[in-house]
Amino acid sequence: MRVAAPANPVWKARRQGLGITVELTSGALYRGTLIHNQAPWVTLQGRSGTERVRLMDGKELPATQVGFQTGFVLSLFREGRNLQVVVNGEKMLQRPVFTGAVRQVSLTLENFDAGASLFAISEVSYRTAERPAPTGDRSP
Repeated sequence: MRVAAPANPVWKARRQGLGITVELTSGALYRGTLIHNQAPWVTLQGRSGTERVRLMDGKELPATQVGFQTGFVLSLFREGRNLQVVVNGEKMLQRPVFTGAVRQVSLTLENFDAGASLFAISEVSYRTAERPAPTGDRSP
Protein backbone atom coordinates (compact mmCIF):
# COMPACT_ATOMS: atom_id res chain seq x y z
CA MET A 1 0.00 0.00 0.00
CA ARG A 2 1.19 3.50 -0.79
CA VAL A 3 -0.06 6.82 0.63
CA ALA A 4 1.10 10.21 -0.64
CA ALA A 5 0.81 13.27 1.60
CA PRO A 6 1.64 16.39 -0.44
CA ALA A 7 3.53 19.35 0.98
CA ASN A 8 1.36 21.52 3.21
CA PRO A 9 3.30 24.77 3.82
CA VAL A 10 0.69 26.10 6.29
CA TRP A 11 0.88 22.98 8.49
CA LYS A 12 1.70 23.79 12.12
CA ALA A 13 3.74 21.36 14.21
CA ARG A 14 1.49 19.08 16.22
CA ARG A 15 1.54 15.44 17.30
CA GLN A 16 -0.10 13.53 14.49
CA GLY A 17 0.60 10.48 12.37
CA LEU A 18 -0.36 8.78 9.15
CA GLY A 19 -0.01 5.02 9.01
CA ILE A 20 -0.77 1.87 7.08
CA THR A 21 -2.09 -1.03 9.16
CA VAL A 22 -1.87 -4.69 8.07
CA GLU A 23 -3.93 -7.30 9.90
CA LEU A 24 -3.11 -10.99 9.34
CA THR A 25 -5.54 -13.91 9.46
CA SER A 26 -3.72 -15.08 12.62
CA GLY A 27 -4.84 -11.92 14.45
CA ALA A 28 -1.39 -10.34 14.28
CA LEU A 29 -1.43 -6.63 13.45
CA TYR A 30 1.40 -4.39 12.19
CA ARG A 31 1.49 -0.68 11.38
CA GLY A 32 4.06 1.44 9.58
CA THR A 33 3.62 5.11 10.52
CA LEU A 34 5.11 8.48 9.77
CA ILE A 35 4.44 10.42 12.93
CA HIS A 36 5.34 13.93 14.02
CA ASN A 37 6.23 14.18 17.71
CA GLN A 38 8.63 17.15 18.06
CA ALA A 39 10.30 15.78 14.89
CA PRO A 40 9.22 13.41 12.12
CA TRP A 41 9.66 9.71 12.93
CA VAL A 42 9.03 6.55 10.96
CA THR A 43 7.85 3.73 13.21
CA LEU A 44 6.90 0.08 13.03
CA GLN A 45 4.37 -1.00 15.65
CA GLY A 46 2.67 -4.32 16.07
CA ARG A 47 1.52 -7.37 17.95
CA SER A 48 1.82 -11.04 17.10
CA GLY A 49 -1.44 -12.08 18.73
CA THR A 50 -3.98 -10.56 21.08
CA GLU A 51 -1.57 -8.56 23.24
CA ARG A 52 -1.25 -4.76 23.05
CA VAL A 53 0.30 -3.10 20.03
CA ARG A 54 3.86 -2.03 20.89
CA LEU A 55 6.63 -0.06 19.26
CA MET A 56 8.97 -2.48 17.46
CA ASP A 57 11.33 0.03 15.83
CA GLY A 58 11.59 3.73 15.09
CA LYS A 59 13.88 6.17 13.34
CA GLU A 60 13.95 9.96 13.54
CA LEU A 61 13.98 11.68 10.15
CA PRO A 62 15.27 15.13 9.11
CA ALA A 63 12.41 17.65 9.28
CA THR A 64 13.82 19.52 6.29
CA GLN A 65 13.41 16.45 4.07
CA VAL A 66 10.22 14.71 5.18
CA GLY A 67 7.08 15.54 7.13
CA PHE A 68 3.62 17.01 6.89
CA GLN A 69 4.98 20.43 5.90
CA THR A 70 7.36 19.16 3.20
CA GLY A 71 5.28 16.18 2.01
CA PHE A 72 6.10 12.48 1.84
CA VAL A 73 5.10 9.11 0.42
CA LEU A 74 4.65 6.27 2.94
CA SER A 75 4.60 2.69 1.62
CA LEU A 76 4.42 -0.79 3.13
CA PHE A 77 5.72 -3.75 1.16
CA ARG A 78 5.77 -7.48 1.76
CA GLU A 79 8.92 -9.26 0.67
CA GLY A 80 8.72 -12.90 1.71
CA ARG A 81 8.22 -12.85 5.51
CA ASN A 82 9.48 -9.26 5.77
CA LEU A 83 7.33 -6.17 6.22
CA GLN A 84 9.16 -3.12 4.88
CA VAL A 85 8.32 0.46 5.82
CA VAL A 86 9.42 2.79 3.02
CA VAL A 87 9.43 6.61 3.04
CA ASN A 88 9.97 8.53 -0.21
CA GLY A 89 11.22 5.36 -1.90
CA GLU A 90 13.83 4.58 0.78
CA LYS A 91 13.49 1.46 2.94
CA MET A 92 13.61 2.66 6.54
CA LEU A 93 12.51 -0.29 8.69
CA GLN A 94 12.06 -4.02 8.12
CA ARG A 95 10.99 -6.97 10.28
CA PRO A 96 10.15 -10.64 9.51
CA VAL A 97 6.55 -10.53 10.79
CA PHE A 98 4.48 -12.28 8.10
CA THR A 99 3.34 -15.64 9.42
CA GLY A 100 0.21 -15.99 7.28
CA ALA A 101 -2.14 -14.34 4.86
CA VAL A 102 -3.27 -10.73 5.01
CA ARG A 103 -6.85 -10.28 6.20
CA GLN A 104 -7.12 -6.51 5.91
CA VAL A 105 -5.10 -3.39 5.07
CA SER A 106 -6.24 0.04 6.26
CA LEU A 107 -5.19 3.66 6.38
CA THR A 108 -4.65 4.99 9.91
CA LEU A 109 -4.84 8.69 10.85
CA GLU A 110 -3.71 9.63 14.34
CA ASN A 111 -4.19 12.92 16.19
CA PHE A 112 -2.70 13.27 19.67
CA ASP A 113 -3.26 16.99 20.36
CA ALA A 114 -6.59 18.69 21.12
CA GLY A 115 -8.23 20.52 18.23
CA ALA A 116 -8.68 19.95 14.54
CA SER A 117 -6.04 17.99 12.68
CA LEU A 118 -6.01 18.28 8.91
CA PHE A 119 -4.45 15.57 6.75
CA ALA A 120 -3.67 16.35 3.11
CA ILE A 121 -3.65 13.07 1.17
CA SER A 122 -3.29 13.10 -2.60
CA GLU A 123 -3.08 9.38 -3.36
CA VAL A 124 -3.82 6.00 -1.83
CA SER A 125 -2.96 2.90 -3.86
CA TYR A 126 -2.91 -0.81 -3.09
CA ARG A 127 -1.46 -3.80 -4.93
CA THR A 128 -1.66 -7.42 -3.83
CA ALA A 129 1.62 -8.41 -5.49
CA GLU A 130 4.88 -8.59 -3.56
CA ARG A 131 7.42 -5.83 -4.11
CA PRO A 132 9.19 -6.22 -7.48
CA ALA A 133 12.92 -6.89 -7.63
CA PRO A 134 15.06 -3.73 -7.72
CA THR A 135 15.95 -2.36 -11.15
CA GLY A 136 19.00 -4.05 -12.56
CA ASP A 137 18.38 -7.34 -10.73
CA ARG A 138 18.53 -10.04 -13.40
CA SER A 139 17.40 -12.94 -11.23
CA PRO A 140 14.33 -14.87 -12.48
